[in-house]
Amino acid sequence: MLRRLYASAPLRPQVGTTNTANLALPPSLDIVMAMGKKHKVKDRRALKEGKYKRRRQQVCALCYRRSPKKGLQFLLVTSRRTRRWIAPKGWPMKRLTNAEAAAQEAREEAGVAGDISERSIGFFSYLKYLENGKSIRLTVQVFPMEVSTNLRSYPEKGQRRRNWVKPRKAAKLATPPELGKMIREFAAYLEDEAKDLSPDEAAQKIDGSL
Repeated sequence: MLRRLYASAPLRPQVGTTNTANLALPPSLDIVMAMGKKHKVKDRRALKEGKYKRRRQQVCALCYRRSPKKGLQFLLVTSRRTRRWIAPKGWPMKRLTNAEAAAQEAREEAGVAGDISERSIGFFSYLKYLENGKSIRLTVQVFPMEVSTNLRSYPEKGQRRRNWVKPRKAAKLATPPELGKMIREFAAYLEDEAKDLSPDEAAQKIDGSL
């Protein structure tokens, strides 16, 4: 299901989450899917001893645009703490699907709006460093979003830099490396086999194992 997200109006609450239980990726998109599985911890003692680690999940909007002059470009923003180049991401939100939450993060962090697919194209993971010096490993679910609007004013303007770059440069700059790999492979797919497809149609093609 494809949703049009407008910058001037708040998102309409939607109940439910994106179902990726049957998500199947083609060999060309070699993304780690096991990260998205929920691990049930039965042995509480083992959990306390550190034998199990809980994974927390975030959502991410892989923002891109296409134009006759500049071709395919991806949007990256800097993180507020380390200033590394990342894709807009954040925590799931109540009453919003994971895709809608990812689009909302793109609006707040990067000041963009557009068409986002309800279908995820994969997962990546990274270490998030906390203020107390500790770190936790997070799993991030990625949704493709074709941008149609750049906002002049948005919540995190001035806190981050944003940059539209060609796929090869975006893949090189993006952190973590798994995100860069996803950008490179998704860009190759868009340029070779999905030139005229919307993000939802492109994700649906991927979901169907080309």
